Amino acid sequence: MRFIFSLFFACLLPVLGYSQKQQTGNDSIQYQINQLSKEFKALKQTNDSLNKELYYFRAKEDYYALAVDRQGTHFEFLITTIIALVGFISWGYFRSRFQSIENQNEEQKKEVIEMIDLAKKDIKELNSEFCINMGLVFQNTPLNSKFNVYGEVEFNLHAVKFYSIAIPLTEDEPSLKVVKLNLIKALQNSIVCCKKLSREPKNSLPKFGTNASTVMLEQIKYTKDTYIPRIFKFEDEKMTSRALELAVILKDLDKILKENTSEFYALVGKPVGGKSENSKDNTSDSSSKE
Repeated sequence: MRFIFSLFFACLLPVLGYSQKQQTGNDSIQYQINQLSKEFKALKQTNDSLNKELYYFRAKEDYYALAVDRQGTHFEFLITTIIALVGFISWGYFRSRFQSIENQNEEQKKEVIEMIDLAKKDIKELNSEFCINMGLVFQNTPLNSKFNVYGEVEFNLHAVKFYSIAIPLTEDEPSLKVVKLNLIKALQNSIVCCKKLSREPKNSLPKFGTNASTVMLEQIKYTKDTYIPRIFKFEDEKMTSRALELAVILKDLDKILKENTSEFYALVGKPVGGKSENSKDNTSDSSSKE
């Protein structure tokens, strides 16, 4: 019996050992599974923590990006405002300076124009005074020579010329009246002298010489073509009537002088390429006497 029991126990030992061994292996796997489960939980917690931190840093990054963007926008607005203010202030300053310079230029321009107008007025007054004085000189100069017939006509026609120039230049009303009266007097004297000269005998022309005749013809031409038409523009009845009478007399006198001059040249010989000896002598004598 003891033997059977021993044999049974001997047979049972391997089974027990295998069973114990199998149980030990199962426990080890379970332990590893448990360990792995713990590690997975730890990893999961770490992953969750990292995800939370990642979300936090992403939110923080987005916040800072938004803040930087807003700050950049504010900075751009500030810079733009400063530049606009500086530009506006600069534009206002330059505009004021430009306006000031423009005003100064306008004032200087006005001053220059006033100076020019004043100078023109002074020149006009000087010309008026000069013409009036020259008219008085020619009108009141006495002639005591044998050329007084030509001289009276020449001087009175000169007086007519200067008075006709002086009238448009004279602005003072009293002086203008005096000049007009002097012009009427000069026209009347010219009429008298021209009538007197036209009645001179033809043989008296060589005594005056060809130079006097040439000067007289030129003066008659300028008086008829220039100064008498100017007198007509003054619209003064007395001056116009006397100027018209003088124009008719000058036309006749011009014709008489041209005929006498041609007769004189026929008498002494017309110079060819220069003056004849007689004409030279007469011209030199008349020049010295004048």
